[in-house]
Amino acid sequence: IELSIKLLKDRGTSCFINPYQYLVADSGQGIRELLIKNVKILRIVDVSNIRVFLEAATYTCINFFKKELSNDKKFPPFAFPSLLRMGQREA
Repeated sequence: IELSIKLLKDRGTSCFINPYQYLVADSGQGIRELLIKNVKILRIVDVSNIRVFLEAATYTCINFFKKELSNDKKFPPFAFPSLLRMGQREA
């Protein structure tokens, strides 16, 4: 994600399929801060109920970012039903 931000032109967009753990885990704080400081988060789609990669048992999300600064300096809240069912906190 960091390299993508560096390579994007101003107002360029990027999309990734990632494990959603960076949204909720303490270890993901650095990547959340990087995103808040450098991009506008367009959308994060929870696809944790879909097996995106057949060989990997991981919960994923699709991330859409635009290289432009946002006035919002907080990571937006997300309602991930699968996380809430497991009793984990929202990001």
